[in-house]
Amino acid sequence: MPKKRVPHKNKKGEQLSAKDSPRNTKDENSKEPSTDPQGTPGDEEKARPMMDGATAIAAMRLEEEDVQRDSMALLQNSSRLVDQPSCDVEVQENLLENLPELTELTLWKVSEVISPHRFMPLGLKLGLPQIKLKILLDERSPMCQQEEKTFMMLYQWYNDQGGDLSKFFFKVLTTDEGLDQEQVFKLFFEQQHTCNSFFGRSFQDLQLWDIAEELHVAKLIPLSLRLGLTYARICSIREDSNSHSVDVRYNVMVKWQKEQTAQIDQVETLARILEACRERRIAYKIRKFSKCNVKNTDVIHVFI
Repeated sequence: MPKKRVPHKNKKGEQLSAKDSPRNTKDENSKEPSTDPQGTPGDEEKARPMMDGATAIAAMRLEEEDVQRDSMALLQNSSRLVDQPSCDVEVQENLLENLPELTELTLWKVSEVISPHRFMPLGLKLGLPQIKLKILLDERSPMCQQEEKTFMMLYQWYNDQGGDLSKFFFKVLTTDEGLDQEQVFKLFFEQQHTCNSFFGRSFQDLQLWDIAEELHVAKLIPLSLRLGLTYARICSIREDSNSHSVDVRYNVMVKWQKEQTAQIDQVETLARILEACRERRIAYKIRKFSKCNVKNTDVIHVFI
């Protein structure tokens, strides 16, 4: 008997199902790796330029780092060989050549800018014994402020030394203490406060007393030094006044007044000194009421 043919339609359907089966599906874009151990010559030639480019970039970076290290080493070696003065050194040498003689007023102005925690290091740097520095720090007198403690330390060093101390003191302040050179240089100078006039104005004692009451206790030393008194005389006046603050300030101004000539304008001179001591309010009052008759006791309290 003749065999029964399978319809072409079913065979075609089987072929389609086999083609669409996931097991037999083949990605046309994917390529199987070559089994040739030598590989494909074209692929090796393509990979070699990429590897050579990366290697070249890495080599260039290493060369740049080596050049930078060599240049830094060259700069370090050259800086050791060439010792040129910096601008700060040149400025310092210029300022040192124009320093005036060290005075007690300069010591006081320096004591105003030295912070309390630098008291001991500065004193030791100046060569003062540690026991003396501790005694000064332990001073509990109400009249002895922190600025005066620092001033007393500088004053003891100043009296124990000989010769010109300006340059050494300037170097200590600018190098060891780190203070600005130009600011320290200005501390060595003080403008002229004395005012001359054809008819010098003066004060009565009660007016000086009113001024003494207005002044703060911390202004005694800077006021006295600018009036021309030494620290030794200030201490002597303190002893004579039983350390009463108002009496001391009053007696200091009386001492100053007795040493003035008739041509000195005491009103303007004292006003300028008070401004230098940062007592502008009292200086303003002195100038404002200076036109009043200073010999008339009725206007004394209006004066201050």
